[in-house]
Amino acid sequence: MIITDQDPAMTKAITEALPHTFHRFCSWHILNKFSKKLDGLKYQKYYQIFHSCICNSNSAEEFDSRWTEIIENNGLSDNTWLESIYKIRSSWIPTLVNHCFSARMSTSQRVDSQHSFFKNYVFELNLLVDFVVHFKRELLHQRHNELEEDDDHINIEEKPKTAMSLDIEDHMAKVYTRKFFYEVQEQLKESFKYKLELVRENVTHCVFKVIRKNIDTCKFRELTSEKESDFASCRCRKWESERVPYRHVLSYLIKIQDVDKLPIQYIIKRWTKAARQKFVFDSDGLEIKDHIFHFNPFDFKISDLNRIKGILVFSAKAFF
Repeated sequence: MIITDQDPAMTKAITEALPHTFHRFCSWHILNKFSKKLDGLKYQKYYQIFHSCICNSNSAEEFDSRWTEIIENNGLSDNTWLESIYKIRSSWIPTLVNHCFSARMSTSQRVDSQHSFFKNYVFELNLLVDFVVHFKRELLHQRHNELEEDDDHINIEEKPKTAMSLDIEDHMAKVYTRKFFYEVQEQLKESFKYKLELVRENVTHCVFKVIRKNIDTCKFRELTSEKESDFASCRCRKWESERVPYRHVLSYLIKIQDVDKLPIQYIIKRWTKAARQKFVFDSDGLEIKDHIFHFNPFDFKISDLNRIKGILVFSAKAFF
């Protein structure tokens, strides 16, 4: 996935240069435009309604229904901008883009922080060689700061506080970093507030209704368990978009599967204590080592030149 604003040149460049990458538009940028594209009174009156529709819809059908109702009931059918962003809804509405892993990012604001990163060390009159030297210097500085703030020693030596005296909770505390464990712990607590009802079953899978207890509502989640892979996924798509063992799946694992440990297929390395302790390989199968590359601007390799050429070609497509 790559996240940008709605710049047409970038859209064209990404289509050509990264054809297998899902291109997502920045939700923050689009939401920010409501104040400019609606007049003052309409913005004050309808923005929160639109915001709720965009951020809180749980399915494509629910979003379409709520959006249509807002437009028709409030005389907004003649707003061409609203019509235009609705047409591209599959590129930015959260419930329509959560099929793709995004590492919890929905905006391009981190790109803006990178712009600041470059502005502090790179200037428009720099030659390409100057750019590479300055970039490596700042990268060294950034990695040094990261190492100082790294809490791996805390993650390894200190055990997070458990709250429920469950084997699966103890297992999570051993596997995940402290910060991520406490997030998953909250999901584990919430999982006990749901009940599951078997809807249908065949040779390949089972389908369950996941229903919140003690709440009078017709809403429910649908969870599907694949028998061959022994993997369950929910229509909320939290696993697909964030790789987080969410409350609905945890409820299934505890109440239907009766597990003592979180199964390995629900654990990805990036959230674990071992994220930095294992080998990482590039697309050519070569190990990527975590060390600072000391760059000599007069000692280019062909691979370095090809990478720089690729960056320049991509940038040219984006700007022209």
